[in-house]
Amino acid sequence: MAAQAALISRLTPIGTEIASIASGFEFFCEFKTEKLGRAYRRDLIASVHSLCLQINAVLSSEMIEWE
Repeated sequence: MAAQAALISRLTPIGTEIASIASGFEFFCEFKTEKLGRAYRRDLIASVHSLCLQINAVLSSEMIEWE
């Protein structure tokens, strides 16, 4: 039980760091998508949004693996 608690305490900062990266990336994608919306056509916005969703899905699956 103590070994498991020690392992969890060592992995928690890694999980927190991954969550922080995912959060920052999500903010970046929302900002860029909004900015592109003013300057370019809708199909480009959809492409950027789709790419962001795919990357967020990968990051989410990575976080699940750490849990």
